[in-house]
Amino acid sequence: MTVEPKVDIQRIDLTALSANKIKLIVKCINRRGHLLLASNNDVFCMIRVPHEQQIYQLMSEHHFELALQVANMWTEETGDDVVAGGEDNASESTKKEQMMLKIKNMHAFDLFCKKQYKEALVLFLKLETDPSQVIGLFPDLLPEDFRNKLEYPSKPPQLLGADLETGLFCLIDYLLEVRRNLANAAAAANGQSGATISSSTSSASIGGNSAAETDSPSTAAASAKAKYQLKSIIDTTLLKCYLQTNDALVAPLLRLPDNKCHLEEVEKALKKHHKYNELIILYQNKGLHKNALDLLHKQSRKKDSPLAGYKRTVQYLQHLNAEHLDLIFEYSEWVLKNHPEDGIKIFTDDAVVDMELLPREEVVAFLQRINDDLLIPYLEHLIFVWNDTTPAFHNTLIHKYRERVRMLLTDHKNSVAAGETEPVGAGEEPGELGELRQNLLKFLDDSDHYSTETLPTYLLNDGLFEERAVVMGKIGNHKEALVIYVHMLHDTQRAEQYCQRMYDKGLPENKDVR
Repeated sequence: MTVEPKVDIQRIDLTALSANKIKLIVKCINRRGHLLLASNNDVFCMIRVPHEQQIYQLMSEHHFELALQVANMWTEETGDDVVAGGEDNASESTKKEQMMLKIKNMHAFDLFCKKQYKEALVLFLKLETDPSQVIGLFPDLLPEDFRNKLEYPSKPPQLLGADLETGLFCLIDYLLEVRRNLANAAAAANGQSGATISSSTSSASIGGNSAAETDSPSTAAASAKAKYQLKSIIDTTLLKCYLQTNDALVAPLLRLPDNKCHLEEVEKALKKHHKYNELIILYQNKGLHKNALDLLHKQSRKKDSPLAGYKRTVQYLQHLNAEHLDLIFEYSEWVLKNHPEDGIKIFTDDAVVDMELLPREEVVAFLQRINDDLLIPYLEHLIFVWNDTTPAFHNTLIHKYRERVRMLLTDHKNSVAAGETEPVGAGEEPGELGELRQNLLKFLDDSDHYSTETLPTYLLNDGLFEERAVVMGKIGNHKEALVIYVHMLHDTQRAEQYCQRMYDKGLPENKDVR
Protein backbone atom coordinates (compact mmCIF):
# COMPACT_ATOMS: atom_id res chain seq x y z
CA MET A 1 0.00 0.00 0.00
CA THR A 2 1.43 3.37 -1.02
CA VAL A 3 1.17 6.41 1.23
CA GLU A 4 0.11 9.08 -1.28
CA PRO A 5 -1.94 8.28 -3.20
CA LYS A 6 -3.18 5.22 -1.38
CA VAL A 7 -2.95 2.37 -3.84
CA ASP A 8 -2.77 -1.32 -3.05
CA ILE A 9 0.24 -2.39 -5.07
CA GLN A 10 1.14 -5.88 -3.75
CA ARG A 11 0.02 -8.40 -1.13
CA ILE A 12 2.24 -11.28 0.10
CA ASP A 13 0.60 -14.05 2.14
CA LEU A 14 3.25 -15.56 4.42
CA THR A 15 0.81 -17.67 6.40
CA ALA A 16 0.93 -20.28 3.69
CA LEU A 17 4.66 -20.59 4.20
CA SER A 18 4.86 -20.42 7.98
CA ALA A 19 2.54 -21.43 10.77
CA ASN A 20 3.95 -18.77 13.07
CA LYS A 21 3.73 -15.00 12.86
CA ILE A 22 6.68 -12.96 11.69
CA LYS A 23 8.37 -11.65 14.79
CA LEU A 24 11.48 -9.99 13.42
CA ILE A 25 12.27 -7.86 10.34
CA VAL A 26 15.92 -6.97 9.71
CA LYS A 27 17.37 -4.86 6.90
CA CYS A 28 20.40 -6.40 5.27
CA ILE A 29 23.30 -4.03 5.61
CA ASN A 30 25.39 -5.46 2.79
CA ARG A 31 22.55 -6.19 0.38
CA ARG A 32 20.46 -3.20 -0.53
CA GLY A 33 16.83 -3.96 -1.21
CA HIS A 34 16.87 -7.11 0.95
CA LEU A 35 14.90 -7.70 4.14
CA LEU A 36 15.16 -10.72 6.47
CA LEU A 37 11.94 -11.86 8.17
CA ALA A 38 11.96 -14.39 10.96
CA SER A 39 9.32 -16.37 12.87
CA ASN A 40 9.81 -18.99 15.54
CA ASN A 41 10.56 -21.68 13.00
CA ASP A 42 11.35 -19.92 9.66
CA VAL A 43 13.53 -17.23 8.13
CA PHE A 44 12.49 -15.45 4.90
CA CYS A 45 14.30 -13.04 2.60
CA MET A 46 12.23 -10.39 0.85
CA ILE A 47 13.90 -8.91 -2.22
CA ARG A 48 12.71 -5.58 -3.55
CA VAL A 49 11.33 -5.64 -7.07
CA PRO A 50 13.69 -3.66 -9.38
CA HIS A 51 12.64 -0.07 -10.01
CA GLU A 52 12.08 -0.63 -13.72
CA GLN A 53 9.82 -3.61 -13.10
CA GLN A 54 7.82 -1.59 -10.58
CA ILE A 55 7.51 1.27 -13.01
CA TYR A 56 6.25 -0.90 -15.86
CA GLN A 57 3.72 -2.53 -13.58
CA LEU A 58 2.45 0.87 -12.41
CA MET A 59 2.24 2.15 -15.99
CA SER A 60 0.32 -0.92 -17.10
CA GLU A 61 -2.20 -0.12 -14.37
CA HIS A 62 -2.28 3.61 -15.36
CA HIS A 63 -0.70 4.75 -12.07
CA PHE A 64 1.53 7.28 -13.79
CA GLU A 65 2.01 9.57 -10.80
CA LEU A 66 3.25 6.65 -8.72
CA ALA A 67 5.47 5.52 -11.56
CA LEU A 68 7.03 8.99 -11.62
CA GLN A 69 7.61 8.86 -7.86
CA VAL A 70 9.34 5.51 -8.20
CA ALA A 71 11.44 6.77 -11.10
CA ASN A 72 12.37 9.86 -9.10
CA MET A 73 13.73 7.56 -6.36
CA TRP A 74 16.10 6.01 -8.86
CA THR A 75 19.60 6.39 -7.36
CA GLU A 76 23.06 5.26 -8.23
CA GLU A 77 22.72 1.49 -7.90
CA THR A 78 24.15 -1.59 -9.53
CA GLY A 79 23.09 -5.14 -9.77
CA ASP A 80 19.31 -5.46 -9.56
CA ASP A 81 18.64 -1.93 -10.77
CA VAL A 82 20.49 -2.23 -14.06
CA VAL A 83 17.91 -1.84 -16.81
CA ALA A 84 17.46 -5.11 -18.61
CA GLY A 85 18.63 -4.91 -22.16
CA GLY A 86 20.05 -1.39 -21.63
CA GLU A 87 23.48 -0.16 -22.55
CA ASP A 88 26.03 -1.37 -20.04
CA ASN A 89 27.93 1.91 -20.04
CA ALA A 90 24.91 4.22 -19.68
CA SER A 91 24.78 6.13 -16.42
CA GLU A 92 21.92 5.58 -13.99
CA SER A 93 21.03 9.28 -14.12
CA THR A 94 20.55 9.07 -17.88
CA LYS A 95 18.39 5.98 -17.47
CA LYS A 96 16.36 7.76 -14.86
CA GLU A 97 15.76 10.77 -17.13
CA GLN A 98 14.79 8.55 -20.04
CA MET A 99 12.42 6.57 -17.88
CA MET A 100 10.74 9.69 -16.48
CA LEU A 101 10.30 11.10 -19.98
CA LYS A 102 8.78 7.82 -21.09
CA ILE A 103 6.34 7.79 -18.17
CA LYS A 104 5.23 11.36 -18.86
CA ASN A 105 4.68 10.61 -22.54
CA MET A 106 2.67 7.53 -21.59
CA HIS A 107 0.66 9.71 -19.22
CA ALA A 108 -0.01 12.23 -21.98
CA PHE A 109 -1.10 9.42 -24.30
CA ASP A 110 -3.42 8.10 -21.59
CA LEU A 111 -4.95 11.57 -21.18
CA PHE A 112 -5.52 11.74 -24.92
CA CYS A 113 -7.24 8.35 -24.91
CA LYS A 114 -9.49 9.67 -22.13
CA LYS A 115 -10.46 12.61 -24.43
CA GLN A 116 -8.61 15.13 -22.29
CA TYR A 117 -7.09 16.60 -25.43
CA LYS A 118 -6.00 19.98 -24.11
CA GLU A 119 -4.24 18.51 -21.08
CA ALA A 120 -2.59 15.84 -23.21
CA LEU A 121 -1.29 18.27 -25.82
CA VAL A 122 -0.05 20.73 -23.21
CA LEU A 123 1.95 17.89 -21.67
CA PHE A 124 3.27 16.74 -25.06
CA LEU A 125 4.41 20.31 -25.72
CA LYS A 126 6.14 20.53 -22.36
CA LEU A 127 7.88 17.21 -22.99
CA GLU A 128 8.97 18.31 -26.46
CA THR A 129 7.58 15.10 -27.90
CA ASP A 130 8.15 14.55 -31.59
CA PRO A 131 5.26 16.48 -33.23
CA SER A 132 4.85 13.73 -35.82
CA GLN A 133 3.94 11.34 -33.02
CA VAL A 134 1.35 13.80 -31.72
CA ILE A 135 -0.12 14.56 -35.16
CA GLY A 136 -0.35 10.83 -35.86
CA LEU A 137 -2.96 10.52 -33.10
CA PHE A 138 -5.40 12.28 -35.43
CA PRO A 139 -6.86 10.78 -38.61
CA ASP A 140 -6.01 11.91 -42.15
CA LEU A 141 -3.37 14.47 -41.23
CA LEU A 142 -0.25 12.49 -42.10
CA PRO A 143 0.35 10.43 -45.25
CA GLU A 144 -0.95 6.93 -44.60
CA ASP A 145 2.37 5.17 -45.20
CA PHE A 146 4.13 7.58 -42.82
CA ARG A 147 1.46 7.27 -40.13
CA ASN A 148 1.58 3.47 -40.26
CA LYS A 149 5.25 3.55 -39.23
CA LEU A 150 4.50 5.37 -35.98
CA GLU A 151 4.35 3.28 -32.80
CA TYR A 152 2.11 3.89 -29.78
CA PRO A 153 1.59 2.08 -26.47
CA SER A 154 -1.79 0.96 -27.77
CA LYS A 155 -4.07 1.77 -30.68
CA PRO A 156 -5.03 5.48 -30.56
CA PRO A 157 -8.75 6.22 -30.19
CA GLN A 158 -10.81 6.77 -33.32
CA LEU A 159 -11.87 10.42 -33.38
CA LEU A 160 -15.18 11.32 -34.98
CA GLY A 161 -17.70 14.15 -34.94
CA ALA A 162 -17.52 16.52 -31.98
CA ASP A 163 -14.54 14.68 -30.47
CA LEU A 164 -12.57 15.20 -33.65
CA GLU A 165 -13.48 18.88 -33.87
CA THR A 166 -12.52 19.49 -30.23
CA GLY A 167 -9.27 17.63 -30.70
CA LEU A 168 -8.40 19.57 -33.85
CA PHE A 169 -8.86 22.93 -32.12
CA CYS A 170 -6.52 21.77 -29.36
CA LEU A 171 -4.07 20.50 -31.97
CA ILE A 172 -4.08 23.89 -33.71
CA ASP A 173 -3.05 25.60 -30.48
CA TYR A 174 -0.33 23.00 -29.99
CA LEU A 175 1.01 23.37 -33.54
CA LEU A 176 1.05 27.16 -33.35
CA GLU A 177 3.08 26.99 -30.16
CA VAL A 178 5.53 24.49 -31.69
CA ARG A 179 5.81 26.77 -34.71
CA ARG A 180 6.63 29.74 -32.48
CA ASN A 181 9.24 27.71 -30.62
CA LEU A 182 10.91 26.70 -33.86
CA ALA A 183 10.93 30.31 -35.09
CA ASN A 184 12.42 31.52 -31.81
CA ALA A 185 15.09 28.82 -31.93
CA ALA A 186 15.97 29.79 -35.51
CA ALA A 187 16.16 33.47 -34.55
CA ALA A 188 18.41 32.62 -31.60
CA ALA A 189 20.63 30.50 -33.85
CA ASN A 190 20.98 33.34 -36.35
CA GLY A 191 22.01 35.63 -33.53
CA GLN A 192 24.78 33.30 -32.37
CA SER A 193 28.20 33.60 -33.96
CA GLY A 194 29.79 30.24 -34.56
CA ALA A 195 27.34 28.48 -32.24
CA THR A 196 24.78 25.83 -33.08
CA ILE A 197 21.36 25.77 -31.46
CA SER A 198 19.52 22.49 -31.20
CA SER A 199 15.89 22.23 -32.21
CA SER A 200 13.47 23.08 -29.43
CA THR A 201 11.60 19.88 -30.18
CA SER A 202 13.25 16.58 -29.30
CA SER A 203 12.82 13.32 -31.14
CA ALA A 204 11.25 11.56 -28.18
CA SER A 205 8.44 9.21 -29.17
CA ILE A 206 5.40 8.27 -27.15
CA GLY A 207 6.30 5.29 -25.00
CA GLY A 208 9.89 5.26 -26.24
CA ASN A 209 13.18 6.65 -25.01
CA SER A 210 14.32 10.13 -25.93
CA ALA A 211 17.16 10.57 -28.35
CA ALA A 212 19.42 13.48 -27.50
CA GLU A 213 20.07 15.74 -30.44
CA THR A 214 23.66 16.78 -30.93
CA ASP A 215 24.63 19.26 -33.58
CA SER A 216 28.18 19.19 -34.90
CA PRO A 217 29.79 20.27 -38.15
CA SER A 218 29.50 16.72 -39.47
CA THR A 219 25.75 16.54 -38.75
CA ALA A 220 24.80 20.18 -39.46
CA ALA A 221 23.37 19.42 -42.91
CA ALA A 222 21.30 16.50 -41.63
CA SER A 223 20.07 18.60 -38.72
CA ALA A 224 19.03 21.45 -41.02
CA LYS A 225 17.16 19.01 -43.24
CA ALA A 226 15.38 17.48 -40.25
CA LYS A 227 14.32 20.90 -39.00
CA TYR A 228 13.01 21.85 -42.42
CA GLN A 229 11.03 18.62 -42.62
CA LEU A 230 9.62 19.28 -39.15
CA LYS A 231 8.52 22.79 -40.17
CA SER A 232 6.94 21.34 -43.30
CA ILE A 233 4.97 18.81 -41.25
CA ILE A 234 3.80 21.52 -38.84
CA ASP A 235 2.61 23.93 -41.55
CA THR A 236 1.02 21.22 -43.68
CA THR A 237 -0.88 19.86 -40.69
CA LEU A 238 -1.99 23.35 -39.65
CA LEU A 239 -3.45 23.91 -43.10
CA LYS A 240 -5.32 20.62 -43.01
CA CYS A 241 -6.70 21.49 -39.58
CA TYR A 242 -7.87 24.88 -40.84
CA LEU A 243 -9.62 23.23 -43.78
CA GLN A 244 -11.67 21.19 -41.31
CA THR A 245 -12.31 23.90 -38.72
CA ASN A 246 -11.92 27.44 -40.13
CA ASP A 247 -10.98 27.61 -43.81
CA ALA A 248 -10.75 31.43 -43.69
CA LEU A 249 -7.33 30.95 -42.06
CA VAL A 250 -5.91 28.90 -44.94
CA ALA A 251 -4.99 31.86 -47.17
CA PRO A 252 -3.22 33.84 -44.38
CA LEU A 253 -1.16 30.76 -43.53
CA LEU A 254 -0.12 30.28 -47.16
CA ARG A 255 0.88 33.94 -47.42
CA LEU A 256 3.31 33.75 -44.50
CA PRO A 257 6.83 34.35 -45.83
CA ASP A 258 8.22 31.49 -43.71
CA ASN A 259 5.53 29.04 -44.75
CA LYS A 260 6.94 25.55 -45.40
CA CYS A 261 3.81 23.65 -46.50
CA HIS A 262 4.52 20.43 -48.38
CA LEU A 263 3.52 21.10 -51.99
CA GLU A 264 2.00 17.77 -53.01
CA GLU A 265 0.15 17.19 -49.74
CA VAL A 266 -1.32 20.70 -49.62
CA GLU A 267 -2.13 20.67 -53.32
CA LYS A 268 -4.10 17.46 -52.87
CA ALA A 269 -5.93 18.80 -49.80
CA LEU A 270 -6.88 22.09 -51.45
CA LYS A 271 -8.18 20.38 -54.58
CA LYS A 272 -10.21 18.00 -52.43
CA HIS A 273 -11.92 20.98 -50.76
CA HIS A 274 -12.17 22.97 -54.05
CA LYS A 275 -10.06 25.80 -52.60
CA TYR A 276 -8.81 27.18 -55.92
CA ASN A 277 -8.07 30.71 -54.67
CA GLU A 278 -5.83 29.24 -52.00
CA LEU A 279 -4.24 26.91 -54.55
CA ILE A 280 -3.24 29.95 -56.61
CA ILE A 281 -1.59 31.45 -53.52
CA LEU A 282 0.29 28.20 -52.93
CA TYR A 283 1.60 28.07 -56.50
CA GLN A 284 2.53 31.75 -56.46
CA ASN A 285 4.51 31.50 -53.22
CA LYS A 286 6.29 28.37 -54.44
CA GLY A 287 7.20 30.11 -57.70
CA LEU A 288 5.10 27.65 -59.74
CA HIS A 289 3.66 30.35 -61.98
CA LYS A 290 2.90 28.05 -64.89
CA ASN A 291 0.79 25.80 -62.61
CA ALA A 292 -1.08 28.85 -61.37
CA LEU A 293 -1.70 30.23 -64.85
CA ASP A 294 -2.84 26.83 -66.16
CA LEU A 295 -5.34 26.63 -63.31
CA LEU A 296 -6.56 30.19 -63.92
CA HIS A 297 -7.08 29.49 -67.60
CA LYS A 298 -8.93 26.26 -66.90
CA GLN A 299 -11.14 27.77 -64.18
CA SER A 300 -11.84 30.92 -66.21
CA ARG A 301 -14.30 28.96 -68.36
CA LYS A 302 -16.30 27.60 -65.41
CA LYS A 303 -19.09 29.97 -64.46
CA ASP A 304 -19.48 28.61 -60.92
CA SER A 305 -15.74 28.83 -60.18
CA PRO A 306 -14.34 31.57 -57.90
CA LEU A 307 -11.72 32.05 -60.63
CA ALA A 308 -14.21 32.46 -63.47
CA GLY A 309 -13.38 35.11 -66.08
CA TYR A 310 -10.12 36.73 -67.09
CA LYS A 311 -9.47 39.36 -64.41
CA ARG A 312 -7.52 37.08 -62.07
CA THR A 313 -5.24 36.13 -64.95
CA VAL A 314 -4.63 39.80 -65.71
CA GLN A 315 -3.81 40.49 -62.06
CA TYR A 316 -1.48 37.50 -61.83
CA LEU A 317 0.43 38.39 -65.00
CA GLN A 318 0.84 41.99 -63.85
CA HIS A 319 2.91 40.79 -60.91
CA LEU A 320 5.39 38.76 -62.95
CA ASN A 321 8.68 40.37 -63.90
CA ALA A 322 10.92 40.23 -66.95
CA GLU A 323 12.35 36.92 -65.77
CA HIS A 324 9.00 35.35 -66.67
CA LEU A 325 8.46 37.19 -69.96
CA ASP A 326 7.77 33.97 -71.89
CA LEU A 327 4.98 33.07 -69.43
CA ILE A 328 3.54 36.58 -69.67
CA PHE A 329 3.37 36.33 -73.45
CA GLU A 330 2.03 32.78 -73.44
CA TYR A 331 -0.82 33.34 -70.99
CA SER A 332 -1.73 36.91 -71.95
CA GLU A 333 -2.51 35.85 -75.51
CA TRP A 334 -5.97 34.42 -74.81
CA VAL A 335 -6.88 37.49 -72.76
CA LEU A 336 -5.66 39.93 -75.40
CA LYS A 337 -7.61 38.17 -78.14
CA ASN A 338 -10.87 37.96 -76.19
CA HIS A 339 -10.66 41.07 -73.99
CA PRO A 340 -8.19 43.46 -75.63
CA GLU A 341 -9.12 46.61 -73.68
CA ASP A 342 -8.47 44.99 -70.30
CA GLY A 343 -5.79 42.68 -71.62
CA ILE A 344 -3.49 45.56 -72.56
CA LYS A 345 -3.47 46.55 -68.88
CA ILE A 346 -1.20 43.56 -68.33
CA PHE A 347 1.55 45.72 -69.83
CA THR A 348 0.44 49.21 -68.78
CA ASP A 349 -0.55 49.04 -65.11
CA ASP A 350 1.16 51.96 -63.35
CA ALA A 351 0.53 50.39 -59.94
CA VAL A 352 2.97 47.57 -60.74
CA VAL A 353 6.61 48.64 -61.05
CA ASP A 354 7.68 45.43 -62.80
CA MET A 355 5.53 46.21 -65.85
CA GLU A 356 7.57 49.34 -66.59
CA LEU A 357 10.74 47.25 -66.52
CA LEU A 358 9.69 44.72 -69.16
CA PRO A 359 11.77 44.80 -72.40
CA ARG A 360 9.64 47.17 -74.46
CA GLU A 361 10.93 46.17 -77.89
CA GLU A 362 9.89 42.57 -77.23
CA VAL A 363 6.46 43.65 -75.96
CA VAL A 364 5.92 45.76 -79.10
CA ALA A 365 6.85 42.81 -81.32
CA PHE A 366 4.54 40.52 -79.36
CA LEU A 367 1.55 42.88 -79.51
CA GLN A 368 2.12 43.43 -83.22
CA ARG A 369 1.87 39.69 -83.76
CA ILE A 370 -1.18 39.15 -81.51
CA ASN A 371 -3.31 42.24 -82.19
CA ASP A 372 -1.89 45.10 -84.18
CA ASP A 373 -4.52 47.52 -82.87
CA LEU A 374 -3.11 47.18 -79.35
CA LEU A 375 0.10 48.91 -80.35
CA ILE A 376 -1.49 52.37 -80.18
CA PRO A 377 -2.61 52.21 -76.50
CA TYR A 378 0.67 50.55 -75.49
CA LEU A 379 2.88 53.07 -77.29
CA GLU A 380 0.76 55.95 -75.99
CA HIS A 381 1.41 54.69 -72.47
CA LEU A 382 5.14 54.32 -73.11
CA ILE A 383 5.48 57.83 -74.48
CA PHE A 384 2.92 59.91 -72.60
CA VAL A 385 2.99 58.18 -69.19
CA TRP A 386 6.46 56.65 -68.93
CA ASN A 387 8.08 59.45 -71.01
CA ASP A 388 9.94 57.11 -73.32
CA THR A 389 11.91 59.04 -75.95
CA THR A 390 12.99 56.07 -78.06
CA PRO A 391 12.74 57.25 -81.72
CA ALA A 392 11.54 53.83 -82.91
CA PHE A 393 8.52 54.02 -80.58
CA HIS A 394 7.68 57.57 -81.68
CA ASN A 395 7.95 56.59 -85.35
CA THR A 396 5.83 53.51 -84.84
CA LEU A 397 3.09 55.42 -83.04
CA ILE A 398 2.92 58.03 -85.81
CA HIS A 399 2.64 55.36 -88.47
CA LYS A 400 -0.04 53.47 -86.50
CA TYR A 401 -2.00 56.72 -86.17
CA ARG A 402 -1.51 57.37 -89.86
CA GLU A 403 -2.65 53.93 -90.98
CA ARG A 404 -5.74 54.06 -88.82
CA VAL A 405 -6.62 57.61 -89.86
CA ARG A 406 -6.20 56.74 -93.54
CA MET A 407 -8.66 53.86 -93.23
CA LEU A 408 -11.23 55.93 -91.33
CA LEU A 409 -10.73 58.93 -93.64
CA THR A 410 -11.75 56.89 -96.68
CA ASP A 411 -15.07 56.02 -95.04
CA HIS A 412 -15.54 59.64 -93.98
CA LYS A 413 -14.94 61.01 -97.50
CA ASN A 414 -17.46 58.56 -98.88
CA SER A 415 -20.07 59.73 -96.38
CA VAL A 416 -19.35 63.39 -97.26
CA ALA A 417 -19.72 62.62 -100.98
CA ALA A 418 -23.05 60.98 -100.25
CA GLY A 419 -24.19 64.14 -98.46
CA GLU A 420 -24.48 62.47 -95.08
CA THR A 421 -22.16 64.95 -93.32
CA GLU A 422 -20.69 68.38 -93.93
CA PRO A 423 -16.97 68.66 -94.73
CA VAL A 424 -14.93 69.81 -91.74
CA GLY A 425 -11.31 70.54 -90.95
CA ALA A 426 -8.71 68.03 -89.82
CA GLY A 427 -9.38 66.79 -86.30
CA GLU A 428 -12.97 68.03 -86.36
CA GLU A 429 -14.42 64.91 -87.96
CA PRO A 430 -16.94 62.95 -85.91
CA GLY A 431 -16.10 59.90 -83.83
CA GLU A 432 -12.82 58.03 -83.78
CA LEU A 433 -11.46 59.75 -86.88
CA GLY A 434 -11.56 63.22 -85.34
CA GLU A 435 -10.02 61.99 -82.10
CA LEU A 436 -7.19 60.16 -83.85
CA ARG A 437 -6.38 63.09 -86.14
CA GLN A 438 -6.24 65.43 -83.17
CA ASN A 439 -3.84 63.02 -81.46
CA LEU A 440 -1.72 62.72 -84.58
CA LEU A 441 -1.55 66.48 -85.19
CA LYS A 442 -0.65 67.19 -81.58
CA PHE A 443 1.95 64.44 -81.44
CA LEU A 444 3.59 65.60 -84.68
CA ASP A 445 3.83 69.09 -83.24
CA ASP A 446 4.96 68.14 -79.71
CA SER A 447 7.37 65.28 -80.26
CA ASP A 448 11.01 65.93 -81.11
CA HIS A 449 11.97 62.24 -81.33
CA TYR A 450 10.56 60.98 -84.62
CA SER A 451 12.24 60.75 -88.00
CA THR A 452 11.13 63.27 -90.67
CA GLU A 453 13.07 61.85 -93.58
CA THR A 454 10.32 59.89 -95.33
CA LEU A 455 7.31 60.89 -93.23
CA PRO A 456 6.20 63.89 -95.36
CA THR A 457 5.93 61.63 -98.40
CA TYR A 458 3.78 59.14 -96.54
CA LEU A 459 1.50 61.92 -95.31
CA LEU A 460 1.17 63.39 -98.79
CA ASN A 461 0.32 60.03 -100.32
CA ASP A 462 -2.34 59.50 -97.65
CA GLY A 463 -3.88 62.90 -98.32
CA LEU A 464 -3.04 64.10 -94.81
CA PHE A 465 -2.15 67.66 -95.81
CA GLU A 466 -2.59 69.29 -92.40
CA GLU A 467 -0.29 66.69 -90.87
CA ARG A 468 2.30 67.31 -93.64
CA ALA A 469 2.14 71.03 -92.94
CA VAL A 470 2.96 70.39 -89.28
CA VAL A 471 5.98 68.28 -90.23
CA MET A 472 7.17 70.92 -92.69
CA GLY A 473 7.07 73.42 -89.88
CA LYS A 474 9.06 71.05 -87.63
CA ILE A 475 11.89 70.88 -90.18
CA GLY A 476 11.77 74.65 -90.81
CA ASN A 477 10.17 74.49 -94.26
CA HIS A 478 7.63 77.20 -93.44
CA LYS A 479 7.02 78.20 -97.05
CA GLU A 480 5.73 74.76 -98.02
CA ALA A 481 3.64 74.62 -94.87
CA LEU A 482 1.95 77.90 -95.77
CA VAL A 483 1.46 76.77 -99.38
CA ILE A 484 -0.47 73.76 -98.05
CA TYR A 485 -2.75 75.92 -95.88
CA VAL A 486 -3.38 78.65 -98.47
CA HIS A 487 -3.37 76.91 -101.86
CA MET A 488 -4.26 73.30 -101.08
CA LEU A 489 -6.60 73.66 -98.13
CA HIS A 490 -7.77 77.21 -98.96
CA ASP A 491 -7.73 77.99 -95.25
CA THR A 492 -6.15 81.43 -94.67
CA GLN A 493 -7.25 81.41 -91.06
CA ARG A 494 -5.12 78.35 -90.35
CA ALA A 495 -2.25 79.94 -92.23
CA GLU A 496 -2.44 82.94 -89.92
CA GLN A 497 -2.63 80.71 -86.87
CA TYR A 498 0.43 78.84 -88.12
CA CYS A 499 2.41 82.04 -88.52
CA GLN A 500 1.45 83.24 -85.07
CA ARG A 501 2.31 79.88 -83.50
CA MET A 502 5.74 79.77 -85.14
CA TYR A 503 6.48 83.35 -84.17
CA ASP A 504 5.43 82.75 -80.54
CA LYS A 505 8.02 80.02 -80.21
CA GLY A 506 10.65 82.76 -80.18
CA LEU A 507 13.14 80.93 -82.38
CA PRO A 508 15.46 83.13 -84.49
CA GLU A 509 14.72 81.15 -87.62
CA ASN A 510 10.97 81.76 -87.16
CA LYS A 511 11.06 85.56 -86.85
CA ASP A 512 10.32 86.13 -90.53
CA VAL A 513 7.45 83.64 -90.75
CA ARG A 514 4.47 85.60 -92.05
